[in-house]
Amino acid sequence: MDSIYKICKVWEAARATAAATTFFDPIQIGKYGETFVDGGVKENNPIARAEVEARRLWPEQKLVITSIGTGTARIESFEGNLFTIAQRLKAIATDCDEKWESFAAANKAMRDERRLFRFTATGLEDVVLDEAGRKDIIADRTNSYLENGSTKEELENCKKALLRQGALGS
Repeated sequence: MDSIYKICKVWEAARATAAATTFFDPIQIGKYGETFVDGGVKENNPIARAEVEARRLWPEQKLVITSIGTGTARIESFEGNLFTIAQRLKAIATDCDEKWESFAAANKAMRDERRLFRFTATGLEDVVLDEAGRKDIIADRTNSYLENGSTKEELENCKKALLRQGALGS
């Protein structure tokens, strides 16, 4: 019997780790329909944890790590009433870019070797987690991000790196 990590497709892994559960339902993967939900309440950007687990599973492999974000949170001042301050703290808690920046700085060799990637759409700062019904705006801004020349180039570099490591199959 193959373990789930041997049969899981790249898109399924990315989908299973979606960072905003209000946008994505749980997903069933594998022949037994194992259910995966986001762990963002505990750890919004689990990049360091993912690296540790990947190194445990594939100790001899040169890892290719791809971090997929949900957009950059807007951080504002802490003025106002308790509700406003709580909303600003929520924005900070859901902003994964800081963890990414720290991880990327600590793993400069991976970046230099084109084995470390981050994709996060821009222009989504005004779409909050409880507004998942604004899928038209989310889709439009995500598509604009994906059509950007530098994003397309980085996606191509990521695809090549994953193919080199056999992550996308033969």
